[in-house]
Amino acid sequence: MQFSSWAGQHQEWVNSHHDRYEYFLHHPEEAEHNRSEWYGWHPGATHEQIQFAQWAEQHPDWTNSHHERYEYFLHHPEEANKDRSEWYERHAE
Repeated sequence: MQFSSWAGQHQEWVNSHHDRYEYFLHHPEEAEHNRSEWYGWHPGATHEQIQFAQWAEQHPDWTNSHHERYEYFLHHPEEANKDRSEWYERHAE
């Protein structure tokens, strides 16, 4: 799903991320590159989910080489937090 279509269905995200919305609309290649920032979002997103998603955005090498774990952690933030050593400490240096 393209960002513009997704944003049309997620007005809460658009309202709470207006600057990013405008940026992604004008830079669709960046919207796709930063897909984890918006596509996995839902109104009840937890701190753990946001924290993992932000970390993953800054570590595309890990995301690309651990795609299944990345998807799992995005959808199961409590597991991402519990298994934090799997992703965070390994690359914190």
